[in-house]
Amino acid sequence: MSKATLIISSIVGILTFCLGWFLHDMKRFPSGINKVGKKIDSLQKPNQKWSTIFQEQLASKSGDFSVKIIGRFFLKGANSAGFDFINSSTVLWTNEIAPSQPDTLKIRWLDNSTFMTRSTERINMDCPPLVSVYQVIFYDGQRLILREIWTGWNEHEDERIEFIKKIK
Repeated sequence: MSKATLIISSIVGILTFCLGWFLHDMKRFPSGINKVGKKIDSLQKPNQKWSTIFQEQLASKSGDFSVKIIGRFFLKGANSAGFDFINSSTVLWTNEIAPSQPDTLKIRWLDNSTFMTRSTERINMDCPPLVSVYQVIFYDGQRLILREIWTGWNEHEDERIEFIKKIK
C-alpha cells in the first residue's frame, strides 16, 4: 500500500467518524412521523406518566377551579416561593431568590381545571412573554397539586408540583 493511499484512507476514515459523531442526532427527526406517514406534533403524543388522568374525571370531581382557588400557596419545601391567586385573572409568583419582588402574571383559564399564566412585564421587546400551562390535579382548600405542562424546546416530562396554603 502506497503512502498516498494510506493518507487518503485515513482522511476518509476520520471524516466519516466526524460526520457520524456530529450528525448522530439526525435519527431523531423521523420521530414526529408515525407508521401511517402522518406527521404528529409532540403535544399529540401521549404522556405515559399522566395518561391515567382524564379531563372528565377532573371536571366531574372538581367543578370550576377558577373560582375556587384563591389565596397564597407555598411550594412544598420552600420558604417563600409559590403562587398567590389574587382573583380569577391575576396571580403573583414569588421566587425563592427575590421574595420581596413577586412577578405579576395574567392567568387565563382554558377550561375548569387547566390554566395558563403569562408574564405582564415586557423585559425584551423582541421576545414573546413567558407562558406556562398548568392543570389542577388536586385541590382541597389547603393543598394544591398542579401538573406543569412542558411548553419549551426539547423533550421534557411534565412536572408535578405540590403547594401548601399559607396559614394566617
